[in-house]
Amino acid sequence: MSLPPETLVAGDFRVVSLIAEGGMGEVYVAEQLSTGKRRALKLMRAELMNDPALVARFEQEAKISARIASDHVVEIVGAGIDQELGAPWLAMELLQGQSLGAALKQRGVLPAAVARTLFAQLGHALGAAHRAGVVHRDLKPENIFIAEVQQLGVDFKVKVLDFGIAKLFEGAKSGNTGMMALGTPRYMAPEQTGGQPITPATDVWALGLIAFQVLTGRYYWRNASGGPDDSMMTLMREVLFEQLVPASRRAAEFNLAQLLPPGFDEWFARCVAREPNERFQNAADALAALDPILAVAAAHAPQATRLAASPPQRTQVDYPAGMTAQGYAPSAAFAQPAQLPQPTQLTPPRPKAAGGYGLAMGITAGALLLAALGVGGYVMWRDDADEKKAKRAKLDDDESESKKRRKRSQPTDDETEDSEPSASAVKPVPTAPPAPIDRAGRYKITHGVGIEGTETYTGTVTLTPFGGGYRAVWSTDFIGIMLESDGLVVGTWGPDPHVAAVYAVDGGKLSGKTMDGATGRLGSHTLEGPPGLNGSFSITASSAGDHGTVTIRPNGKTYSLLATMGNQSMKGAGLLDGDQLAVGWTPSSSRSGGVVAFRANGSALSGPWTFHGDARTGLESLEPMGP
Repeated sequence: MSLPPETLVAGDFRVVSLIAEGGMGEVYVAEQLSTGKRRALKLMRAELMNDPALVARFEQEAKISARIASDHVVEIVGAGIDQELGAPWLAMELLQGQSLGAALKQRGVLPAAVARTLFAQLGHALGAAHRAGVVHRDLKPENIFIAEVQQLGVDFKVKVLDFGIAKLFEGAKSGNTGMMALGTPRYMAPEQTGGQPITPATDVWALGLIAFQVLTGRYYWRNASGGPDDSMMTLMREVLFEQLVPASRRAAEFNLAQLLPPGFDEWFARCVAREPNERFQNAADALAALDPILAVAAAHAPQATRLAASPPQRTQVDYPAGMTAQGYAPSAAFAQPAQLPQPTQLTPPRPKAAGGYGLAMGITAGALLLAALGVGGYVMWRDDADEKKAKRAKLDDDESESKKRRKRSQPTDDETEDSEPSASAVKPVPTAPPAPIDRAGRYKITHGVGIEGTETYTGTVTLTPFGGGYRAVWSTDFIGIMLESDGLVVGTWGPDPHVAAVYAVDGGKLSGKTMDGATGRLGSHTLEGPPGLNGSFSITASSAGDHGTVTIRPNGKTYSLLATMGNQSMKGAGLLDGDQLAVGWTPSSSRSGGVVAFRANGSALSGPWTFHGDARTGLESLEPMGP
């Protein structure tokens, strides 16, 4: 019906311009003549006027909104039927800003502090609606508006839109809704497919899915992104029949689990239970339980508090930020190492080699962008005495080489510049290894590539001295340990006990140094097996007294490892750098983990990273930021 500018509607609203068109009508910017204010004017399409049910649905939007006592529901300032146009109309407050859906497309994910504010305001609106006996039924990011405000100390105001398909749930408990199933399939609860009562728990289902999307930037459903294999049939099969896996496991599939804060799995499970009576029974209860989870996450990222109209560069990774994105982050994602249980030892009780250190990641989620955390390296110093003696003898027989050697050595009292010292008198000065570089400090992620190769990210990493290496903290709140050896900085991370290790590979013999993620202590390991890093290796020596086997298998660009020691087992992710194998170890039951192998170039670090069980690698480059 598209009205031209200056069209007068209901004698009080002059059309200024068209804002949007939808399935039921158009929305315009209009000037309200009686107040001089600009409003959003919604008109129903004329061709739908012959359907009494749709007309009734349109008209009830104004009545329903008026019942909800919340400033976070869009205000309806007038409603009626324009006799001249023959169309129902609604006049609403005109909002400036963008929908949550648009914000997520621009930003990828929202910082925890912003998400906490958003859900608190959303909870006020939905809580008031549910107390008034109203279920929204079509809750989705496009119906959650982030409005700009002119108010001191307030960054934005959430407004819930489109209660037009809302259902008054009093009297609807019999399950006979008398209305076609409405809603958007990505967020539609199972009972909305027909035959079951619609209750506030229906909105709770959508809340859980929206929270997952806000924190990870991805839909929970595999078949919801509009890919070539996605269809309504495959999506509804997921919604109705397939196993509902934990949020962290699904995020790990996208390499984003580290983005989920501790406790989110349990909360999410109570939102998306297929049986409505197993969910939170209303939005107020659901969001009251979510708030402390987001509060913990926000406390670890106090710098991220605003939701700007022009979003900053995305630091998400559909994969990770340091590497961000793969791991499972719930409960241990933001925990400090001391708060984690004592590690299962992969190397010592005294010099523990199996550590527990919390990093927000999930192996199930495989998304730890934070993989950029490089940990320890093991330097294999070899001293072949026979070879050195042979070289000395050759030098003694070589006059020119002897002179060169004499110039490098300190002369004795009996020596003159022209004297020729005997072989026994020559005391060559040993070549000392270069002094190690102190890596402690703050680094800028100058180049970060996600594990899928399509996402890039930036951020910072802070290294602080810890035992035989460093603790690492990413700006995305992930933590891990790093150990340097012979120019290779090896790192591991995860919410469960873990160990960083680097092995010098010599045929079928692997000689390695380990670092305990809980204590920072160093240990050692020797493995012997077939050449080629493929097969079963025996643990022939261990500073922790470990006995058992380690199975190593190539996995694309990475290696998968499994250590079995009596009734204990640990899994590992490996990256090969020349003749050194970097490994991140963690208990086999761990929810997350991975490894990063940085090659040092002066004070800069750069190298690949991966998650447990993943055949792909990401890349991260770090530059020191100075004092």
